[in-house]
Amino acid sequence: MNNRQVSISIRYGSTIYKKNFSEQDACSFINFLEEHKLWYEINEAIGGEQPTLLDEKLRKDDKNE
Repeated sequence: MNNRQVSISIRYGSTIYKKNFSEQDACSFINFLEEHKLWYEINEAIGGEQPTLLDEKLRKDDKNE
């Protein structure tokens, strides 16, 4: 599986929060945002924080299946 990083920005009031996700986790997060009609923007991740430990565990589990 390709481990491309995606940066998603969300707006809460006048503040914009930005977080990097693995491509697989980004899909789930985007579904959530769209379901609740929340504003978001997607970009290719450059630098910044790495995906969470949970993302790493999910990738290892996928390889074992």
